[in-house]
Amino acid sequence: MSEQPRTGRWFPVTVWAVTASAVTVVRYLASVQSPTSDGVWIRVDGGAYLAIATEGYTYSPKIAHPLVAWFPGYPLTVRTIDRLADGRFGGPIGVSVIVSFVAGLAAALLFWEWTSRHLTDRERKVSTGVLLLYAYGWYLYGAVYSDAMFLAVALAAFVAADRGRWPLAVFLAGAASAVRPVGVAVGIGIVIAMVEREGAPRYRPRFEVRPCGTNSPVGTSGGSAVRISHRSSPRGGA
Repeated sequence: MSEQPRTGRWFPVTVWAVTASAVTVVRYLASVQSPTSDGVWIRVDGGAYLAIATEGYTYSPKIAHPLVAWFPGYPLTVRTIDRLADGRFGGPIGVSVIVSFVAGLAAALLFWEWTSRHLTDRERKVSTGVLLLYAYGWYLYGAVYSDAMFLAVALAAFVAADRGRWPLAVFLAGAASAVRPVGVAVGIGIVIAMVEREGAPRYRPRFEVRPCGTNSPVGTSGGSAVRISHRSSPRGGA
């Protein structure tokens, strides 16, 4: 039986684009009833991320939830892009929305790529659809939140691991840890994947048997003599 052709990247891009368009229309309609359209994109932690992006980190023991509780990867990315763009994308709010949109699309593509090595074509479609259409997947579509960036970076780390690019995978796991605290788990996962595929480095004694010279005292009295040398092997073996 011939292998069925695999669906291309158009599938995750199409699903993400259609969903993003629908979500954007809903947000626009909601903004008509809102004093400002900005409030439609910013909810709960969004204000904290924007405060870090605009003013940096501050701390006061009198504040119940100081800004130091939020990890810097997302807001500092927004701050850097906004400064480089000199406010041309609508300031920190506009940049935050754009970064979340781009990260959401990247997450969709990386998830599609990662599942290509582990799932059938049908399973990939179902899994990608569940990810992009999940009721709480709104953070993939422009919300001022760090989750889209975290998911994209975490998936990139595992895609790199699948390709055996371990230094890049470790770097991306570290980057994920700068976005969300659960990024530490990504690093642990990368280490486990590396040990599983490459084997744990270990040292075992290796003994080699070599003939000594015939002028050895042992050699002259006992016939064939041997010399045992001790070495270490990074991967073990005989």
